[in-house]
Amino acid sequence: MSTPTDPSDLSSQLTALQQDYADLTTIHEITLEHSNDIEAALEQKLAEIAELARDLDVRNRLLRKVFGRYMTDEVAAVLIDSPENFALGGERRRVTIMMSDLRGFTPMCERLTPEQTVRTLNVYLGEMAEVIARHGGWINEFIGDAILAVFGAPLVAPRAAAHAVQCALEMQLAMTRVNEQLAAEGLPQVQMGIGLHTGEVVVGNVGSERRAKFGLVGSAVNLTSRIESYTIGGQVLISESTAGDLDEQLHARSTFKVNPKGVRHAVTIYDVAGLGSRMLPTVDEELTPIVEGPLVGMSLIDGKDAGGEVVAAMLLALGDKEALFRFDQPPAVRSNLKLTFDDAGLGEGYGKVVSAEADTFRVHFTSLPPAAARWLSEFKRATTTKLAGARTIS
Repeated sequence: MSTPTDPSDLSSQLTALQQDYADLTTIHEITLEHSNDIEAALEQKLAEIAELARDLDVRNRLLRKVFGRYMTDEVAAVLIDSPENFALGGERRRVTIMMSDLRGFTPMCERLTPEQTVRTLNVYLGEMAEVIARHGGWINEFIGDAILAVFGAPLVAPRAAAHAVQCALEMQLAMTRVNEQLAAEGLPQVQMGIGLHTGEVVVGNVGSERRAKFGLVGSAVNLTSRIESYTIGGQVLISESTAGDLDEQLHARSTFKVNPKGVRHAVTIYDVAGLGSRMLPTVDEELTPIVEGPLVGMSLIDGKDAGGEVVAAMLLALGDKEALFRFDQPPAVRSNLKLTFDDAGLGEGYGKVVSAEADTFRVHFTSLPPAAARWLSEFKRATTTKLAGARTIS
C-alpha cells in the first residue's frame, strides 16, 4: 500500500516549478530583446577575425617574399610555419659552406662612381642569387661583393656537397651573362673566385630577444673563407672533406696542400674542373714572349697590409690575364702581390702567383687600372710586331 504524498512537499515542488518557469520566461524575454545586439556583436567579431586572417596572410606572403631573396620557398615556409625555429639557440649540423668573392673589386671601386659600384654589384649578386636558389642553397649573407651561402641548412640536405659544387660550377658559367650585361651598360668586367668546405657548424638564431640573426657559427666558416682566398678569377676550390662527400665523379685540374691560419693541420685543396657531366672551360692562357720587357715593381700583401719591400721583376711574357716574370727569389705560389709601374700615372695593380720555378714565376692579374692595362698591351703589340718582322727577314 503506497504512502500518501505530503501536501507540503507538493506545494514546495509546485513553487519551485513556478519559479523555474518565471526565470525561463525572463531569460527568453531578455534574449529576444538583445538578440539583435548579440548578432551585431558576433558579426563584428567575425569581421575582425577575417581582417586578422587577411593581415596574417599578407604578413606570411611578405615574409616568404623577403626570405625568398635568401633561400628557397621550401625553407622559408618551414621557418615561417614553425615559430620554434625563431627561438634563440641552435643545433649542430654538418653542412657545405660556400664563399664567393669578386677578384680585385675593391681597387676597381676606386675608379667607379658610387652608382656604378652599386649597379655592378646588383647585376652580379642578382644573377648569383638565382643560381644559388635553384640548387637549394641558403644565402646567409652578402658581405660587400662576397656571398656566404650554405647547403644543408636550415633544412637537412643529404647531397649538400654535390648541390654546392654543382652550384659553384654553374655560378662560374653564369659570369659570362654577368659580364655581357655589364659591358652593355659600359661597366668593367669582373672575375669571381669560389671556395667550398664541408664541416660541422652550429645553425640557429644568435643574438638577443631584441636583435637576432639566423646564421651559423664554427671554425668551418673561417676555413671556407681561407680556401676562397686562394682562388683566382674563374676558379672553384674545394676542401678534401667536400670532395669526400661527393657522389659524382670529381674532375680536378690539380690538388695542393695549404696550412691556413687557425687550422692545426694541412688541408688538401682540389682545383675543380667539373663534376659529373658539368665542366668548366679550360682556363690555361698562352703567353706572348716580350722583347726587352720592362721592370715591374712588386711587394707582397700580408693579409690586408701591402707595405712590404718593393722589388723589381722583369716581364718575360704576357697574356690578357696573366704574365711571366723573372726574379732571383720568386714569391711563393698563391702569394698576393701589389704591382707598381715605373711610368708615372699608371696606378697600382694586384695579382696572385699561380706557379713558380727557378727564377721565374707566373702571375694572374686580379686587378689592373686601365692605364696600366693599356701600357702592358702596348708592349705585347710591339713585341708581336717585332717577332713578325724577324720571321719575315729570316
